[in-house]
Amino acid sequence: MSELKSIVILLLKSNYRSAPGEKKGGKIAVYAVFAILYLIMEFAFVAMITEFTPVFVQNELIPELITFILAIGLSAVAALGILPMLSTLYFSSDADFFLSLPVSQGKVYFAKLCTVYITQLGLTALLIAPALIVIGAKAMLSALYYVVMTFAIVLLPVFPILISSIICLPLMYLIKFFKNRGAVSSIASLVVFVVFFIFYTFGASSGGAGGEIIDVAKEIIEPVKNVVYYLPPLLAISRFATFEPIFGLEIGVSMILNFAIFVLPIIVLFGLTVLISRKAYFGAVAAQLENHKKATKSSVHQNSRSIFKALILREWKDIIRTPTFALQCFGGLIIAPIFLITMALSGEFELIFSQLGPEIVGDGTGLLWFFVLALLQMFIVSVNIGASTTISRDGASFFVSKLLPVPYKVQLNAKIALYLIVYGAAALICTGIEYIIFGFDFWWMGIMQLVYLLIVNYALIQLYICLDLSSPKLDWKSYREIVKNSRNATLPTLIGIAWAIFSGTAALITYITISTYISAQAASIVAYSIIILIALVIAIVMKCILNKNADKFFERIGG
Repeated sequence: MSELKSIVILLLKSNYRSAPGEKKGGKIAVYAVFAILYLIMEFAFVAMITEFTPVFVQNELIPELITFILAIGLSAVAALGILPMLSTLYFSSDADFFLSLPVSQGKVYFAKLCTVYITQLGLTALLIAPALIVIGAKAMLSALYYVVMTFAIVLLPVFPILISSIICLPLMYLIKFFKNRGAVSSIASLVVFVVFFIFYTFGASSGGAGGEIIDVAKEIIEPVKNVVYYLPPLLAISRFATFEPIFGLEIGVSMILNFAIFVLPIIVLFGLTVLISRKAYFGAVAAQLENHKKATKSSVHQNSRSIFKALILREWKDIIRTPTFALQCFGGLIIAPIFLITMALSGEFELIFSQLGPEIVGDGTGLLWFFVLALLQMFIVSVNIGASTTISRDGASFFVSKLLPVPYKVQLNAKIALYLIVYGAAALICTGIEYIIFGFDFWWMGIMQLVYLLIVNYALIQLYICLDLSSPKLDWKSYREIVKNSRNATLPTLIGIAWAIFSGTAALITYITISTYISAQAASIVAYSIIILIALVIAIVMKCILNKNADKFFERIGG
């Protein structure tokens, strides 16, 4: 037990430590911004639950509402916990270190699971605990309810963490049959992330309505009931907390049965995890380590590539051969098309479409394009961890860039070109999906949206690279530290999200305002033209700043 505790403490310190000499002001500012965003979103969520609860009390469906809240916490862990789980458990740079320790693989496995569990427990509690407290107060539930909900929150992250860790284990063993294990590991981890996110988005889009808040509460009763009955363990613990009988049994027997339905799946999953960890964990980790791959001869064509193409390929390999980098840098690109498709298949777009109506503007389709634009900016443009850490990811090997007989501006342009290609392709794919969903009658909006996304992407890529180049974090010890717990990763993302909200809102307001005077088509063209012009000005300014300071920033790094 002492060894397990020591490893957990070591991992937590490694994940959240500050580098020697690192200024804490920037990190505190980032945390403060996240705290403000959390308070705003949580306030809106709790306000909605406050209005919903009396309707569910009236319909005697409080256990179902509680289950739905628990399901939100469960899905959040499934969607947001898969990345840290994969990077901590299998794709961490400390794998060689732990393989060499005189510690059983079971202890290392569970120590890493505990590290992920602790972070996801905090996420779950912050997300759903306030809502559960409001439900208890509004429904006047007993003190047992609060005790049981605390117990449920503590165990809730265990379900997705254990399931995902078990699923990933055989996948890691398959990787050993491939020569380039780093790249295959990245592809495998991205596939796992896609599967989990698809299930999450379908679950999150399972129901909704529009209108007054009380009407919304009444309309979502059936969707809530449909969702919770597919989650028997969560429904069981909710019924246990509210003394809800099942199968016509007495209260005492029902409570015992409900408790068992919640706890037994966790025990079974835990038993499977113990069995797997003791027999196969170290083998699975060793199977995908990059330094275990066979050496391969360079392609004859590689020497004939131009310097610019070689630099682009170098940046690409840097990302794709490190699973943690691949997950963080390309996660948003995966989320964007999945989000559009699942929203369309689940009927969410039709629901929004029906609520807009011709009394707002036209048939509402134009508004949907602007609504989706803000979200696509966040996924495709704002969360560009690759560009915002492109210098920092080099770490101690950054000196190679300074020794290359290639101008610094050429190196930066190669990095910019890669992200333009990859993120531009994602914008093109998502625009095509929008055409299929909304129809080709609004072809001009798709073209202007694509032009805008490409320009603003070019602008923000240069901004992100400029921020990273001006103050790179080169003394990192783990992959996750640089792409997850770094100011250079979080601050640009916040800037990008803020811009997405601002530009999307500005375009939407402009469209709604002027559409009362001119046609919807003309209004959309004007709205897009304004944000395209602003993005173009930013792109030109950032290009000038980066060109002017590139050599100075490069020379300043490392003295």
